[in-house]
Amino acid sequence: MLPRVAAGARRFGVDRDLCIGCKLCEERAPENFEVPPGESWSRVFQQPRDELEERACLEAQEYCPTACVYEDETS
Repeated sequence: MLPRVAAGARRFGVDRDLCIGCKLCEERAPENFEVPPGESWSRVFQQPRDELEERACLEAQEYCPTACVYEDETS
């Protein structure tokens, strides 16, 4: 079992102005991203809780075709 992510770990967000709702982030990190029903943009519904989810979010960020997934450094 992977350890829980420590406080101050990476947090992610989605720029709705750039998002096209392609669902690639949801495919890469289904525990963290979703396109709400009836919407054309993705959102982070849960921040990563462990190292595995954090890696999945980083992968979602890397593969996003519009670069709308970002690391939120304001928290």
